[in-house]
Amino acid sequence: MALRYPTIDNPVNPYRDNVQGKANEPICVAGLLDRAKQVLGPAYEGPAPDWTLEAIYDRLENNAPRIVIIGGSADHPAHIMDYLTTARAALRIWQNGGVPFSFSTPVMCDGTAQSNQGMSYSLQSRNAVAEMVVNQIEAHSYHGAFVIQGCD
Repeated sequence: MALRYPTIDNPVNPYRDNVQGKANEPICVAGLLDRAKQVLGPAYEGPAPDWTLEAIYDRLENNAPRIVIIGGSADHPAHIMDYLTTARAALRIWQNGGVPFSFSTPVMCDGTAQSNQGMSYSLQSRNAVAEMVVNQIEAHSYHGAFVIQGCD
C-alpha cells in the first residue's frame, strides 16, 4: 500500500522503536486535533476528520513529519489568541500529511514587568525559554516546529 503522506528518511524513529511513544502520543495528537475542530467550529475547512488512533499510529510508525506548534503563555497579551492559530496549524499539518503536536512556554511581558522586580528577569527569561524549547523538541524527537511569535 502506498503511503499518502511524506516521510522522513531516517533509520532512527523513536515512535516505531519505542513502546512509550506508541502508547502515549497518538492520544495527544487526537486530543489536539479534536480540540482544533471544536475551536474552529463552522470555520473548520477540510474533509471529515480522519485522525483515528490507528491513522495517527500509522503515521508515527512510518516516520511522517512530526511538527510541534509552539505557543506562548496566555498571560501575555501577544498570546491570548494562540489557541486559534494552534487550531488552524494543527489541522493543516494533519491535512498535509504531518503529525501535529503542541506545547506552550512561559513568556515574560516586558511591559507588564516594567517598574518592578520582574524586570530583572527579562534577559534571563529568554535564555530559559530557549533551553526549554530545545529540551522539549529533542526529548520528543520532533522534526520541525511552527512557532507562534510574540513581541518579546
